[in-house]
Amino acid sequence: FRNPEDGTFRIKKIWEQGTTKLEGAKAPEKYGYGIELNTPELIMESQGDSKVNSHGTHVAGIAAGSDSFQDGAYVGNAPDADIVLVALDLNNCTNADICNGVKYIFDYADEVGKPCVVNLSLGNHEGPHDGTTTFDTMTDKMQGPGRLIVGAAGNHRTDKFHIDHSFASADDAPLKTFVDYKLGPSLTSCGGNIEIWGEVGSEFTVDLAAYNTFNKKDMVSTTVYPTEGVTEASFGRYATGTWKVASEISPLNGKPHVVLTSALTNMRNNYEIAITITPKNSGRVNIWADDTYVGLSSKDIDGFIGPDEKSSTLAEIGGTGKRILTVGAYTTRNTYKTNTASGTLEETIGAISSFSSYGPTADGRMKPEITAPGCFIISAVSTNDESGNAMYIDQGWYDKYGHKNIYGYMQGTSMASPFVAGIVATWLQAYPELTPEQLHEIVASTARKDSFTSTEADNNWGYGKINAMDGLKKCIEMQTAGCENIEYPFDGSIKVANNNIAISFPRDTRAAVSVANMSGHLIIYKDLGSRNAGESVNIPMTSLQKGVYLLSVKTGAGTKSYKFVCQ
Repeated sequence: FRNPEDGTFRIKKIWEQGTTKLEGAKAPEKYGYGIELNTPELIMESQGDSKVNSHGTHVAGIAAGSDSFQDGAYVGNAPDADIVLVALDLNNCTNADICNGVKYIFDYADEVGKPCVVNLSLGNHEGPHDGTTTFDTMTDKMQGPGRLIVGAAGNHRTDKFHIDHSFASADDAPLKTFVDYKLGPSLTSCGGNIEIWGEVGSEFTVDLAAYNTFNKKDMVSTTVYPTEGVTEASFGRYATGTWKVASEISPLNGKPHVVLTSALTNMRNNYEIAITITPKNSGRVNIWADDTYVGLSSKDIDGFIGPDEKSSTLAEIGGTGKRILTVGAYTTRNTYKTNTASGTLEETIGAISSFSSYGPTADGRMKPEITAPGCFIISAVSTNDESGNAMYIDQGWYDKYGHKNIYGYMQGTSMASPFVAGIVATWLQAYPELTPEQLHEIVASTARKDSFTSTEADNNWGYGKINAMDGLKKCIEMQTAGCENIEYPFDGSIKVANNNIAISFPRDTRAAVSVANMSGHLIIYKDLGSRNAGESVNIPMTSLQKGVYLLSVKTGAGTKSYKFVCQ
């Protein structure tokens, strides 16, 4: 995360939302909490925000790492980009805090006059999954030309926590399912949330029961919805503790919304907590468990159902916004070799990764829109990580400035999302005014398809696999299309192909041509002297490396410039 030329930080600012303990650091004035690290000295003094994992470091390295270790083998996709980080307090943060974090990054982009892409490698299952949460609506509104968000679809492909069910009428049989505790309820593992979202206008009742799996019947049952305010269900001698239930007609989308929270600390053998939803009219219901404490299951008992293949495993935050570009993961590495072990994963190179969540959203939109490498990606590991869980590929090496850099393996859509975010940053360099809608269109029109992807777009692959180069070309076309007819009077033709620049002149003139890289360094300059009408000039480009360049042709009438890609 440094400039290779001089070792200075590319990290410009950090907002640590969950701490106030660093001498000289103050809260961002606009937001009033946490601390802001806005100088290299404060960033160095802080060192990091976590000693228990390297998730954020790994993600940032994929998007924008700039280390030259092993000839740049692990360099990120946007190695020259400025970096602004927001560290969340995951134990206490709300969606409002995440929105503030996104706005904080966009604020910096406004200050320095640069385009910006925000990566969201996080998610949960709280919410309607239909794009109507406050988070989704706010972040959708924040985005616009040069202000983009990329998010992870989630790592829940095979998890059993969501049921999507439709009732044809009030005469349909009730929906019955069991709460599947990830850990048996106890004083140390007490908790778990389940949300029920009905369709607008749908009516139903919800009952909680202590169900005897030996006798196959409810022993204690309580109707918990519809009720006024917050209610509790207890289960007599069959379970210790209660379930708390709150309900509303959501002001966000007009849907009936029931939240059930477990406060059980013990349950007798051969008993399960059963949920029964009985329709009063036709309509659709979605049940989402938190997938941390609790899931959903049929327990293989007749009359009960569990999640099936149509039940989307998409996560909120990175996966449900209407303008967010949501990313799934496919596999590009299925072996590993660390300092202490090696092995092979049960993953197929080129196939969708076994953990990658699939859509659609609850309102029927396709998600994810695109996939990217996310299985056993090698990227930076934090030197502050004391967890002992990192899968290092190397004990570390010191760059020429004396900074220790360490690398390791991680997998998840958390890795696929920054892979795309780094690519989008390069696209923004080519076309700074890129909008979310244009981004989606480019992804759709350029995505790669192969024997693993679907022929048509679907909720596993989206449009296919990310295509960095073709997307970049589209952005260059957008940029040149927007300026050629307005700013540049040179009316000759310019063609770049096969390592050659061909320029033709419609009238007698003097001309010069230059080629610069995107950092502004001049690579080629030729004074072409006097040229006759109809004459053409060819300039070979065999000396150019792969990359994006700015070509300019200067005549007496003015200068014409545009970007091109050298492959």
